[in-house]
Amino acid sequence: MSPRSVLMVSAVLVLGALALQQSYSAPEPDPKGIMQKKLGYTQAVLRAIVHEDFDQIWGNAASLTALSGQADWQVVKHPQYLAFSTAFRDAVQQMADAAKRKNLEGATLGYMQMTLACVHCHRYVRSLREARLDDPASGALALSWEPDGAVAPLAAEVRR
Repeated sequence: MSPRSVLMVSAVLVLGALALQQSYSAPEPDPKGIMQKKLGYTQAVLRAIVHEDFDQIWGNAASLTALSGQADWQVVKHPQYLAFSTAFRDAVQQMADAAKRKNLEGATLGYMQMTLACVHCHRYVRSLREARLDDPASGALALSWEPDGAVAPLAAEVRR
């Protein structure tokens, strides 16, 4: 085997090992990063609605749907939070469907419903953070903000 071939094979092996190492490293949960991305996509949707750019409405709706499916999205393990997430996804789907039909009013209505779902959910999560329970063992709601996915009781301090 020529020195050049050995070098090429070695480079491929090293790059492959690095790629495998990165794929096995679980990323840290980043709820703030998810919310920043959501804000960017929603602002892009509003801009697209104002300009009647249905392709951009649909594309950003698809990005919002994908984002809402990520594990970091679910910051609270509770049925009410799931209901808010479902309302969000339904509104985003309504917006995307309206964009496909080039229905500006339908896309705008979906955007407004999506925004309401966000506002209600954020108010709900804030109320959980502000609540202080005397007895954390009393079956309190649980928040999943720990990097390892562990559940921290509501009465415990929650990282912001």
